[in-house]
Amino acid sequence: MKGEKKLKTAFELYEIALNLCKQNILEQNPGITDKELKKMVFKRFGYDTGRSSGKSNR
Repeated sequence: MKGEKKLKTAFELYEIALNLCKQNILEQNPGITDKELKKMVFKRFGYDTGRSSGKSNR
């Protein structure tokens, strides 16, 4: 498989994982805002949500 195809496949798999994550969070928290959803997705993917504000979760 060529590098371009591998990269395209990786992006597609990431999008699938992201959408599944969002759906799961929304099923468990039906009334959350878009901002809360984004924060929960970041947390679930292991991103440090406090990094840009100078606060770290670590």
